[in-house]
Amino acid sequence: MIKHLALFLLSVAVAVTLSYAQPSTALPDFLPDALHAASTLYIDHVDAAEDPCLINEGCLTGNGTRMLLRFASKVHNIGNADAYLGKPPANRTDPNNPIYWHWDSCHEHWHFTAYANYKLLSGDLSNEILRGHKNGFCLEDLGCNDESKEPYYNCRNQGVSMGCYDMYDETLPCQWIDVTDLHLTPGYTAQTEYVLQVAINEAGFFPEGNIANNVAHIKVVIGDVPPYTGPSLAEVRRMGAPDGPEGGDGPRGGGGGVDGAGGAGEAMGASSAGARMGARRLRKRKQFYRKAV
Repeated sequence: MIKHLALFLLSVAVAVTLSYAQPSTALPDFLPDALHAASTLYIDHVDAAEDPCLINEGCLTGNGTRMLLRFASKVHNIGNADAYLGKPPANRTDPNNPIYWHWDSCHEHWHFTAYANYKLLSGDLSNEILRGHKNGFCLEDLGCNDESKEPYYNCRNQGVSMGCYDMYDETLPCQWIDVTDLHLTPGYTAQTEYVLQVAINEAGFFPEGNIANNVAHIKVVIGDVPPYTGPSLAEVRRMGAPDGPEGGDGPRGGGGGVDGAGGAGEAMGASSAGARMGARRLRKRKQFYRKAV
């Protein structure tokens, strides 16, 4: 009897301990992928006149030819619940629209204003050297860690499923920091070490189970960053037109692969999952210049 009572009390104690060790509420948990960002660093040059909206939005900090540090932002939801944003507002003038939705009158579509912030810091993280500007325009499941899981969220019903990730690849407009004036900052050389900081959900619009992992740091030496060979700004704009092309080369050139259109991905020997990923990335690239209806 005493033995059974002791076992019962032990099982109760274990159950109580486990219940306190686990969060009482299911929540998403964003994790920016530093390794992916580091593998997608490129230097590009863009003429600001190609799209004046990019100055209005703060993506470019001046006129003329701008030098850009491009990179991809891949963000995993490693939590135990979906990060749900929902549909963009139907009425752009409704005063009751959530404050994190912002209507971009220049590109004529909605932005989710609190998605990500990009900064270039000194190598010891003590000083902010330059700041990027990122407004999310489509929070979606670009892929899932389990390839058998079908992505659920898209630009019409936005969010990131648990176990999946969103990605703004380096081909997208504004997916950069304008480093044109970096050479004017104290201590600059082509071999100076900087740190690219990618911070997700800084404003806390999404409740998360853990906010300690929302910032990624990537070391950058400008002189060592390779040149960008992906689609130009004009090509991305054409993709967003109603009759824009359905195909295209990957951001590293050479055509297709995981970064190109679905059919091209398969033609290059990519897996069917890779081809689907390529199609989703292309769709998101086209979405930037799509006007809301």
